[in-house]
Amino acid sequence: MAEILVMARSASHPDPVKDARGCWKRGDPVVVEEDGHAWGARERLPRFVVIKIPGVPAARLRAYLAEDTEQDPFLLERVRRRRRLWRVLVDDVPAGIRASLRNTGEVSVTWTQLRQYVQDKVTLATAPETL
Repeated sequence: MAEILVMARSASHPDPVKDARGCWKRGDPVVVEEDGHAWGARERLPRFVVIKIPGVPAARLRAYLAEDTEQDPFLLERVRRRRRLWRVLVDDVPAGIRASLRNTGEVSVTWTQLRQYVQDKVTLATAPETL
C-alpha cells in the first residue's frame, strides 16, 4: 500500500505568478511513501492529510508528484509554472471520505475510489484507470 501526504489547505501569495509557481494548494500531493510510513507530528492536520491506497506500490504513485513546467525560450531550461501538475480534489470526494479526512486526517481508499478525484491541473483530465 502507498500513502500520499496531501496538502489540507492552500498557501497564497499576492503575485499570481508566484502564487501558482511556488505556493502549495489544497489537494497537492507532497510526498508518496510506502505503507506504514511514520508520519511526523507536523505532517498531520491542520496542514496535511494522509491518503492510504492498498495494493498500489508507492513507485507507481510518484508520477503524480510531477511539477508543471514549460520550456523557457530565453533561458533554454524548464521553469516551473505550478508546484504540482496533479491534485486531489479533496472537496469533491464522497462525504464519508471527506469526513474521515476532516476528523482523523487520514483515510484508506482503493485506487478505483480515488482516481476520479485525481486531476491534471492543465488538461483537467482524471487519472488513468490503471497505474
